[in-house]
Amino acid sequence: MSDTNVAVGGQVTLSGTNFSANTPLKLEGKTQDKTFSIASLVTDAKGQFSRVVRLDKQPDGTSYQPGDLTFVVTTSANGTASTITLRVQDAAKATLSVSQTAVKFGTEFTVSGTNFPPNTEVTLLGGVQNPAVEHGKVKTDAAGKFSLKTSIARVDSAENPYPYPYSFTTATSDGGFQGFVSVTVTDGSANTLYLVLKVVENQGATSKMVIAQEVKQYDQFGQTYLVDFSQNPNLALEDGSTGTFESLQPGNIIEFKGAPVPASQRGDVPVIRPLAVRVTQ
Repeated sequence: MSDTNVAVGGQVTLSGTNFSANTPLKLEGKTQDKTFSIASLVTDAKGQFSRVVRLDKQPDGTSYQPGDLTFVVTTSANGTASTITLRVQDAAKATLSVSQTAVKFGTEFTVSGTNFPPNTEVTLLGGVQNPAVEHGKVKTDAAGKFSLKTSIARVDSAENPYPYPYSFTTATSDGGFQGFVSVTVTDGSANTLYLVLKVVENQGATSKMVIAQEVKQYDQFGQTYLVDFSQNPNLALEDGSTGTFESLQPGNIIEFKGAPVPASQRGDVPVIRPLAVRVTQ
């Protein structure tokens, strides 16, 4: 057997030797709760066989589950059985990444995926609110990886002033969606004021997270963010001195100079890491 630990959705190659030449064989799978037929085989002139088994769907359409899976090879002549067991593991979660976390409109960059189903076509979708704009189709390789170059068209509107977040996901042929990543779209200005946020809650030195809301015109508030200060805890204060995020209080206004780095997503709340932050209130 090519591997003894295989994730759900992966594949394994079963090989047999020292069987009778040109002999029919029956290949079955056995889990804790059932036994099922996988294939009928015939050995070659040397008494050997080889068979690739995909661990995505069982013959009845149910998905493989984590746990022990025993392959049973039986000869039809005398019913002699040979067995081998592997461990089926949870499928690794599909993830997306980008070559640049802040991009100017029209500039080409690369979106990459890992832990996707192997040799499968996926469609890359993007958008500001709802990722629905098609950015191309690509086929994953045997390891479930892909890379696709793309760009984001210029959009000048009051609803999406620069900078703004742009998110990506992928769609598969079965209608499912996998992976998530976002970039910040800019107009290329190096010193643009990117975000103005009002502090809602400082979660303290342990988490190094601050909950804040985007400040818009006329005292309106937009997107809520989790600001991750774990890598850059420093602040520039209004009086010209410096401080750290620990001094932030609810109601403080903080300005981001330079695009914040999208770090991850917690439900509907983006997590961002600041490059430079100034406290103005």
